[in-house]
This record gives sequence, C-alpha cells and structure tokens, in this order.
Amino acid sequence: MKGIRYLIICIALTLPLLGLGTNNDIVRQTDKNFEGFNNVDWGEVGISAAASGVGSFAAYGVGYGAVQAPLINGIRSPLLKSTLLAPVGSAAGHIAGGTTAGLLSGQNLEMAFGNSTKGLGTSITLGIIPTIDINKAGVIYKIRIK
Repeated sequence: MKGIRYLIICIALTLPLLGLGTNNDIVRQTDKNFEGFNNVDWGEVGISAAASGVGSFAAYGVGYGAVQAPLINGIRSPLLKSTLLAPVGSAAGHIAGGTTAGLLSGQNLEMAFGNSTKGLGTSITLGIIPTIDINKAGVIYKIRIK
C-alpha cells in the first residue's frame, strides 16, 4: 500500500512539471504572441515533455526516498533538511531528464548520460536557493504570527 501511495504522489507531482516543460518548449519555438505556431517541431516538444516528466518523477522519487532515511529524518531543522535534500533531488532530476532527452534525440546511453551531467552544478544550485528562501520565509512568518 505504501508503494502505491508513493507512486501516486510522484505521478501527481510530476504532471504539472511535464506540462510546464511542454509549454516552455512551445513558447521557445514560437515568436511573440505565438506567431509561427505552425512551425513548431512537435517531436522536440515531445522530447521536452518526456524529459520534464522523467526528470520530475526522478527528483520527487529520490527526494521522497531520501527524506525517509533515518539520517535525514532525524534532522529537526527544516532549513538544514531542505538544504541537504534539494541537491539530491535536483541532481536526480537533472540527470534523469537529460539522459531521457539524449536517448530520445538518438544518442546512445553512454553519450546521453555523459551529456546529462553538463550543467549539473547550476541545477543543484538553483535547487538549493529557492529552498533556503522558502524556509526563511516560513520562519519569518511563524515569528510574526506569534
């Protein structure tokens, strides 16, 4: 039962990001006000959607699994816990999504995986920054409420 609940949570959290990845690719391929919509490469949109979906699923799955680990679960500080978990989820999503995009673009697994590690540091950093800001906002909000 726990495994099914975990799977449902991962899928539910993945769907909005799959849509976001698809939308971003369509916007990128069209000009202002969607001029040039007839020239969209739908194969590329499909690759972006798949990469977004797989990457999101991996990030949520790894993050959810990591938070259950006794070492992480024992940390009381939400800021510290989030700061430790964000890079793990970001890295998993980055590599899974990048590898998927590479494979769907015709690369072999070794090349797709190798290319997926490019920009990993940026992805990890961008995963940590909002986590810290959200936690700071939560702490400030709790202080003001009391």
